[in-house]
Amino acid sequence: MEIVRLAGVAGSTLSAKQTVQRHLSDGSALEKFKDLIRAQGGDTSYVDHPEKFPQAKHIRKLPAPKRGYVHTINAAMIARGVHLLGAGRDLMHEKIDYAIGVSEIKKVGTQVKQGEPLMMIHYDDEAKLEQSLEYFKNAYRLARNGDAPAADCRAGGLAKRDVGVASPRKIRLDWILHRFLAGMQLLWPYLFNEPRLHL
Repeated sequence: MEIVRLAGVAGSTLSAKQTVQRHLSDGSALEKFKDLIRAQGGDTSYVDHPEKFPQAKHIRKLPAPKRGYVHTINAAMIARGVHLLGAGRDLMHEKIDYAIGVSEIKKVGTQVKQGEPLMMIHYDDEAKLEQSLEYFKNAYRLARNGDAPAADCRAGGLAKRDVGVASPRKIRLDWILHRFLAGMQLLWPYLFNEPRLHL
């Protein structure tokens, strides 16, 4: 909601929230997204039928090691784990497996029980999963209470104390943009007639 307010579309956070909710509920946001895809020669059928995307052979939960609240999430650790699963590449000629990834990631502040999934891991290769698990496990920090992590607001693996005077709001916006661009890189080959989004 903050990005809508900061862009000047709404005068307050409440107004921004109402604007976003209206566009999401009336379908206009989805149609605008499809317009962007069509304008670049993409196939919008993947939006209407997500089952057309490739599916991983296996899905496994990452269980919470104890009861508590999600205090911080290190996005860089998750990204590294997903990369090791096969959703990234080190050299340009290497193949990216677009079926691989994580979903249903528990948000910061969420209360979890011991054994409850922190995320779902989509993978094909058991050996690669074992390499990735340590990164996924270390990405989460759980706390006894649900206080917001004011001094350790993480984005892309960086805490507030690591980025100088950047505010939690600035870090959050950077993190949202980073997630959006990362998602577009993965979706690009399926939505558009180009092998990859180049940033």
